[in-house]
Amino acid sequence: MFLTPFLYEKKYDLGGGDTMNHKYDQSHLNHLIQSAIVNIQCKHYIQAKQQLCEAMFVNDHTPVIHNLLGIICELHGEHSMAMRHYRCSYVLDGTYRPAISNLIRCSEQKSNLYDYGIGSLTFEQRKMERSNKK
Repeated sequence: MFLTPFLYEKKYDLGGGDTMNHKYDQSHLNHLIQSAIVNIQCKHYIQAKQQLCEAMFVNDHTPVIHNLLGIICELHGEHSMAMRHYRCSYVLDGTYRPAISNLIRCSEQKSNLYDYGIGSLTFEQRKMERSNKK
């Protein structure tokens, strides 16, 4: 798989040795994530999970996806699974504040203060901003 900063190709196994190629860019990933956030806020959890699964095929190293999956699990009362997703998000990017705040909030059993990460930058985005300032 050849990676470039904004466009890359991902192969999907269709079974029987057949593969399917898809090209995605960063804007598609951002669209999936924003749509998932809207669906979570509208309590359309199945659609949100489907969009997050598709986003994971695009880039499985994005902490935002696991943070949002954690919110969905927590809203369903699955606190231990939510904690796993928040920890996974934290491991992928230790500076991603929404994962940290959700991890702390979930461990303290506070509710209704979910951090969706709207307006928060990922490690890669912060890194690009720093390099652009130089």
